[in-house]
Amino acid sequence: MTVKNIKIENVMRKPHIVKDTATFFDVVSAMISNHTNSIIVVDKDGKLAGEVSVLNLLKEVIPPYISDENEVMAHFVTEDVFHEDIEKVKNVPVSKFMVVDPPIVTINDTLVEAAIKAISSERSRVVVVDALNKPIGVLTRTEIKQVIGKHLNAEGCFPDY
Repeated sequence: MTVKNIKIENVMRKPHIVKDTATFFDVVSAMISNHTNSIIVVDKDGKLAGEVSVLNLLKEVIPPYISDENEVMAHFVTEDVFHEDIEKVKNVPVSKFMVVDPPIVTINDTLVEAAIKAISSERSRVVVVDALNKPIGVLTRTEIKQVIGKHLNAEGCFPDY
């Protein structure tokens, strides 16, 4: 298979999924056990409901009074306060902190379309869905970077398909 013929289905990763009934604790546990920084959220029918990244977790844990505009407050937050804040969000439903409209593509789309959707949405992952809007894969910046590298004949890129 030549670089020009690389299809999304040949480079996408298996999605790591939680149901929309999951909690903050469930999402963190799933990320850790699956060695991933992103989890796909599905509804009761298995359709895409959202996505959670580590950044979404951090935004949920850090109190609202600590913001970009008020970095000084961060110097007054102790480890104990941080642990208390983590404990407070442990049972928060995933629906409260997930990204509801992550960028999506299908296996019929091109890698260029996936890259453009990632850029325009400022997300590092693009969810691959089937015709029923059920997640079947994920494209990350790593896969897109490896396709670029394979085109340039860089070492360590995808093995032959």
